[in-house]
This record gives sequence, structure tokens and C-alpha cells, in this order.
Amino acid sequence: MLNSNLDWGQDLIYLKEWIEKHPHAKPLSLAYFGPMDPRVLGIEFSVPPASKPHTEPVIQPGVPPETLAPGYYAVSANLVAGEGYSIPDDVGGRREIPQFGYMYFRMFKPIDRAGYSILIYHLTPNDIARLSAMDMRERSGAWSTAAHIAAGAVGGGHVGL
Repeated sequence: MLNSNLDWGQDLIYLKEWIEKHPHAKPLSLAYFGPMDPRVLGIEFSVPPASKPHTEPVIQPGVPPETLAPGYYAVSANLVAGEGYSIPDDVGGRREIPQFGYMYFRMFKPIDRAGYSILIYHLTPNDIARLSAMDMRERSGAWSTAAHIAAGAVGGGHVGL
């Protein structure tokens, strides 16, 4: 289940509560599939880098952007699943995210979830280095074994890395 079946922006208030319970989770990057500006709730964030657009996700899945940095990330499930969308940015506007732009998050296992639709990740320098070092075949295998993440699997560790 994706798109409005799962994620229509309803869990932003739960993200605000998660942030209040985890004040150490800064800085936070947020890719939110919803119409509301997260700043209205006092959520401070930056927008995570998106992968460059590509047309064949099965052949080239989860290619992370070169600017991916360690930190905390909150990403709506629809975006992890590969939806393109115009997401709220950190200055009151919106940013177009291409289809498959955040699918690289499938390479990681979320540490938590805000509501049902916002997945929380904590990426370390080692996580990013391992992902960057993987060749396309390894990425393809890790990506396919990580498909359950979009269904909401949450826990410690990372899938495929």
C-alpha cells in the first residue's frame, strides 16, 4: 500500500513528538510527503539530497547522492518506495524530487518510525562508506532484500550492509 493509502502527511505531528523525545537527533534531514510546511510545527530540518533521476531502478537501484552525509533522516514511506513528489523545503517553499530520488534509503533499516508513514534513519560515516563502496551488483542484492522496509520493518542494524 502506497500513496494516499498509507501516507498523506498525517504523521507530521508524530514526527514532532519523536523529535521532542529524541533531542540528540540533530541535525535532522526531512523528506516529507505532505502539504503542510513542517516549520509550522517548529520542526527544524534540511532537505536530504536526492539521487539523480534515472529511468531503470531495477538495474540501478538505490544509487546514493555523493553529498549524502552522516546524520538523522526522516523520510516518508512513499518517497522511500520511489514516488516522486514536490516536498516542503526548509525555507518555506517546495522542492521537486524525481521518481526514485529517495529509494537509496531502502539500503538501510530504519531505527524508528513516526506514526505509520515516516521512517527514521540514523546514518553513520561507516554506513555511508559501505554503501559507497558497494558495486552495482551488491547494491542490487541489498536493495532487493531491503524491500520489506517500505512495509514498515523497524529495528537495529542495517539491511544489506
